[in-house]
Amino acid sequence: MAVPENGQLALNPALTPARVAACSTRSVHPHTLGLLNELIRSVGGKVTLVNPYLFLTKGEVCQRALAGGLPPDVLTGVTVSCGHPPRDRPEFHCGHCYPCLVRRSGLLAAIGADDTPYAKDVWSLPDDLDAAADRRALHRWLSRSFGIRDLFTRRQRAAERREDVWPVLPPPFAGPVRPA
Repeated sequence: MAVPENGQLALNPALTPARVAACSTRSVHPHTLGLLNELIRSVGGKVTLVNPYLFLTKGEVCQRALAGGLPPDVLTGVTVSCGHPPRDRPEFHCGHCYPCLVRRSGLLAAIGADDTPYAKDVWSLPDDLDAAADRRALHRWLSRSFGIRDLFTRRQRAAERREDVWPVLPPPFAGPVRPA
């Protein structure tokens, strides 16, 4: 069963030390999918969860959608990426959360523009507002060196069974998924 999520949001590296636990979901992280597959097998299940977009950026996922025939206006106007969409406004996207920032970059890479009606324009927000927190965190994170250890929580790094938790992708993505 495919669980499609682009690599950046699937890995969802913690942008700040405070986001190592509950504030950075890893619901489709390869480790999580591996653990879920292990659980499914342990109860006799025959389904395997895979993420065919693990090695793609949001822009590449958008380009594939366009190449598959999805019109650009549907890609920007109907799809939802927001981590916490506004409940009291007609916009589906807050415009300032991390998934909205990734969405913006993906649409710009794929289409060259982003016509999504966001509730807030994150680039016009003063730095000291709470709504600019993800923008500030992303900027700091992109400004520092990055390593493979940033993709795992301390508990995940301590796991010694990496051979068992990395999913195997179906053709045409055959082969085990392993960290580089």
